[in-house]
Amino acid sequence: MRKHFFQKALFAGAVLATTLYGSLLTSCQWFKGGDGENTDSIACDTIAWKAVVFEDSITINDAHAFQRMNIDFPVITDSTDVDAGTLSAIAWIRDLLPDNSYPSWENGTHLETSVLPRLGDRAEGAAAYVEACARQGLDSMAVAVKSGAEEGFETTYENGLYISFTEQTDNYLTLTLGLDVYTGGAHGAWVSESATFNKQSGKRLEWSMFDQTKKAELQALLIKGVKSYFNAFAEDSVMTDEQLYEHLLLFDDPETPENEGTTLPMPKTAPAIIGGELSVIYQQYEIAAYACGLPSFTLTMEEVRPLLNAEGRAFFGLE
Repeated sequence: MRKHFFQKALFAGAVLATTLYGSLLTSCQWFKGGDGENTDSIACDTIAWKAVVFEDSITINDAHAFQRMNIDFPVITDSTDVDAGTLSAIAWIRDLLPDNSYPSWENGTHLETSVLPRLGDRAEGAAAYVEACARQGLDSMAVAVKSGAEEGFETTYENGLYISFTEQTDNYLTLTLGLDVYTGGAHGAWVSESATFNKQSGKRLEWSMFDQTKKAELQALLIKGVKSYFNAFAEDSVMTDEQLYEHLLLFDDPETPENEGTTLPMPKTAPAIIGGELSVIYQQYEIAAYACGLPSFTLTMEEVRPLLNAEGRAFFGLE
């Protein structure tokens, strides 16, 4: 791949990141709140979502650590009728925050450096929960910064966690996570994923909801989608599978010998519904070099519907 392709792909990754957690592609009517707050509410649902924001930093000599969180939570009162999907979304947020706030680790084991306040099923205590997770991560970064400073190394640590309410209909809601981490070195790391929850059942959309007997048909759609991603930036058209694999880094895995470096694997990140289409994303290094960004694309529901199993059809209300 040529240098200018890398530059274009990096730009694409930045645009993708901004779009995924900053754009609100919705089939419902939005009403924007004032005073600079995220007080967006939606006409087709009585539950509004509002951001809880935390930002703080520490400095030791010339070394710094920054912690940023911007987490959307539903605004729920005792009289609000809360659907199963919203409850599942709260649980998803509750589980994500401690492990993505730059927590302390020792011998591969997650250490709880403080007792986190309760985050209830109705999102009570959201602000206290976000601050506790953020403080825990900032304290962890402070230990790393201090240790480096004592050894003569002065570096910057950054952790940015964003969870945005993306869209909802009467049947589902979608949230999007963005995680931006820098711990020194040539560049940081970016993770992005969206999660779609069925409002009636509370289930999250997963790849397991696709018919495994139609895996070949699904993989053909994934290959077509990844080709479209690279065709947006590559100097030469990516038409054949062989041309596509030239852009990819598919490593042999002893546990999946069927891949053998020439089979596009299923994404590790679950799919999601954004703008009425299936959003698919591969994370950094999952199938391609860092400079290629996060390969992503969308599939239409017409393409997806025939490949669903019974659980998937039930998720979309097709049975």
